[in-house]
Formats: sequence, structure tokens, C-alpha cells
Amino acid sequence: MSTEVRDEIELLTNVDFPQAINIDDWIPCQGQIFDSDDDAYNFYSSFAQRSGFSIRRHHVYRNTTDEGNPQTVYKREFVCHRSRVSKSVKVNELESQRKRKASRCSCSARLVVAKETIGSEEKWVVIYFNNVHNHDLLDEKEVQFLPAYRNIPVVDQNRILMMYKAGCSINVTMRLLELEKGIDVGSLPFMDKDIRNFLQNQSGIDKQNDALDVLKLCKGLKELDDAFQYDYTIDENKKLEHIIWAFGDSIRAYESFGDVVVFDTTYRINRYDMPLGIWLGVDNHGNSVFLVVFYYEMRRFLRSHGL
Repeated sequence: MSTEVRDEIELLTNVDFPQAINIDDWIPCQGQIFDSDDDAYNFYSSFAQRSGFSIRRHHVYRNTTDEGNPQTVYKREFVCHRSRVSKSVKVNELESQRKRKASRCSCSARLVVAKETIGSEEKWVVIYFNNVHNHDLLDEKEVQFLPAYRNIPVVDQNRILMMYKAGCSINVTMRLLELEKGIDVGSLPFMDKDIRNFLQNQSGIDKQNDALDVLKLCKGLKELDDAFQYDYTIDENKKLEHIIWAFGDSIRAYESFGDVVVFDTTYRINRYDMPLGIWLGVDNHGNSVFLVVFYYEMRRFLRSHGL
């Protein structure tokens, strides 16, 4: 950040801004008031996602003159994810690394908030906002793949974990989620490496306990949604042999679009060398509708649930 910009921010710290600011407006502006710096960050992050970029926390200003609490934060900067420049890499490190285009380009877009006492309460007020970028902004389809926005929703986390426990590869898991949501290939708000990282962060993933974990997950989903249905069979060694499940929204989709269905067994589960079967339907817009996933022996399930 240039000396001129830093001096301007310092001068604005003690400026009184109008407090009649509508916080529901999605565009940041000077004088906007927040209850906390986290609220300000989340608001700016939401604006950034809608505008085609992401942000990160940058400089923190601490009060060094407060003897009682010398670490008190009184001002924070949030900057564009392309702010500043990439760190220089040593020659010996560069030889061992893959050449990758630098993403940072000294973009000056930023938002600065400072702690102010308003009435008897401490608030965070926007004292500086610059929305001028020196790079192209991303469109709606591109911005979702920035690391800041590649979050796996909780409902998808449960389904990913269940499919992993059942032996689905990451590619199969992503395709099933796309079919279930009725979206195009590559339209999920996360990538295969995000699923891989999520699974690696899960503790207690053990192949020997996968069958028990799948049944626990199914039971938990049933408690959350009574429309969720599942069934399974046990072999002579009392091990899980076949399992089938259908989510509540899939069953409702079958009731509406179940006149013609497709039985697809082209997927195969590499982890256990087991066949995976899925039922697909077609809605009134011609889109594929995900219905049921199973690892064979489905007759008893279909009879018991009228499918």
C-alpha cells in the first residue's frame, strides 16, 4: 500500500461519518456501521463474491499506548485477494517447483474499518473503501472456484462421507451429486481436491469400519429427514452385502417424474470392486433427476416402499 493511501487512512480514523447508513445495501460505503470486525469482513466478502473477486484479512492496527491492554485492535484492513505481489522464489526452489502464474498484482482495492464508540457501545465503522481493481473481475460461474468460496455445504458433507464409506470414488461422488442436484458437469461449488481435503481431515476413516459407519450415517439422515429411506442385507458372515438408499427429495422427484426411469450400472466402485447402480428420471424440462443409489439386491426395498 502506498504511503499516500496509508496517510489517508490514518487521517480518516478520527473523522465522524453519518450514521444513517442502510446496512441492507450490499455495496460498502464510508460511514457504514457494524457490530464487529467479523461482521464487516463477512459483508465485504459477500459484496466481493457478487462482484467477481475474493478478499483476505490484511493489516491489523493495535493500540500500543494502552497500558492496560496494549494488544487492543482498533483498526483492520481487508484487501482484494490479488493485493500486493507474490513473494520472490529462490533459484534452487524454483527448479523444484512447477511454474505457476502469479495471482497477485498489487491490486489496491480494499476496505478499512475502525473501532468507534457510538453512544455507549463500541462499533466498527468503515473509514475507507476503494473498489478500483487493476485486473479483470470474474463472472458468476468463475468466481465460485476461488478458494475463498469453495466451501462444501454441510448437507453435501454428509452425503460425500456416506458415499465414501460405501466405496464411491471421488469422481463418482461428484457425478452423483451433480445428478442429484440436476446441474451440469463441473457446476458444483467445490472441486475434487476440496472433497479429497475434506475426507483427509475426517478422523477415524477406516475401511474395516466403513460398513458400520454407512449404516450410522443412514440412521442419522433418517432422523433428520423421515422421508429418507434405506435398506440393506447381511451375508452369512454377518457382513454388509447390499445397501440401497434414497433421499426424501429424490423420492418426491420419483413421484412426479417416475413414468420413465433409466437404470444405469456403468459406474463401478473401485474401492471394493462392487457394482454401483443408480436410477435416473427426467423432469418436465428434460433435465436428469437423481432417484436412487444402491449396491444391489433392490427387490425387497422396492416392494416395501412401493417404488
